[in-house]
Amino acid sequence: GRRIAFGGDVWLKNTDNYIRPITAGDILLFFVLAFAVGFLLLLAQRNAPRIRSACLCRAERNRPLRFALLCAAALLLVWLPYILTVAPGNIYVDSLSSISQMLEHGHPTSNHHPMFYTLMVGVFLKIGNVVFGSANIGVLLYSLFQTGVMIFCIVSILTLMYHKRISKWIIGASLMYFMLVPLFPNYAMSMWKDALFSCMLLLLSVVVYMLLSQKAGGWWWFVCYGAAGLGAMIFRNNGLYVFVGVTALLLWPLRRQIRRFACVSVCALVVYISTTSLATRVWNIYSDYVENVGIPLLQMGYTINHDGAFTPEEEAYLFRLMPEEVWNYAYRPCLVDGIKWNPQFDLEFL
Repeated sequence: GRRIAFGGDVWLKNTDNYIRPITAGDILLFFVLAFAVGFLLLLAQRNAPRIRSACLCRAERNRPLRFALLCAAALLLVWLPYILTVAPGNIYVDSLSSISQMLEHGHPTSNHHPMFYTLMVGVFLKIGNVVFGSANIGVLLYSLFQTGVMIFCIVSILTLMYHKRISKWIIGASLMYFMLVPLFPNYAMSMWKDALFSCMLLLLSVVVYMLLSQKAGGWWWFVCYGAAGLGAMIFRNNGLYVFVGVTALLLWPLRRQIRRFACVSVCALVVYISTTSLATRVWNIYSDYVENVGIPLLQMGYTINHDGAFTPEEEAYLFRLMPEEVWNYAYRPCLVDGIKWNPQFDLEFL
């Protein structure tokens, strides 16, 4: 991390944002730290029964619903100043893209931000306009819905800890973390697909833990897995790769329940792919291919900026995408937006 020089803004050029060369001291430090961390892990493993005893409460806990409601009330109470301060909610450039598609007649429909997320935003905006006569009320309803989803996800983690008889001190510290770190209420009140996507990943992690730790035999946790995976896929386009990757990794550990697991996973994928394909055709939705190649575009920009070697064919291709002098100007090490949204970048050729 100390090798990274950051000028304080992701839009700065490579004279301000760059990586210093790795030194022999860095390599030595890496191995020293690796040895130290390995030693601590072995020490923890050796004392696992003692650590487990210190982290667990012996008494049975029989009121999970009451506990969950108390946690939700505590989160809402502490978050309330943030909610009231930024109401009806934080709107960003990404938010405006979804809002424009829903409110502006004739605006081109894009899957740059997932279509189901944009449709969901549209539902809240329509309710605000039709019922209350204000799109701002629609934004507020969206923000409150998202806040509720985030609180539900956080409380699900805390309730799982409560159910597993984790020490009340550990649960209390976790609750304080979620209450007092400003990121969470600010994220909850921001119209961004990332907030709901993160919630779905959190729920997916909880379900994966339950499937692996309990070897759950009933349908309930498998259905929850499919639902959380479907949520991750519809709230961010790369959620598909997350779900497919996690599913592939779980095939062997869950081989004894492979029929149920495979059935739910395939159903989630079929629902996502079929509805996405249908919606794309019905509403004439176009996808931005450039989003798939952000990292390669940055690598191209780096190579051009550092006078890399090209074959004549490669050079012709790169400078057909964008003129050489524009590549050098548009390249930013921390951000691909300067390339992909440049007026002289040939998206159609790409």
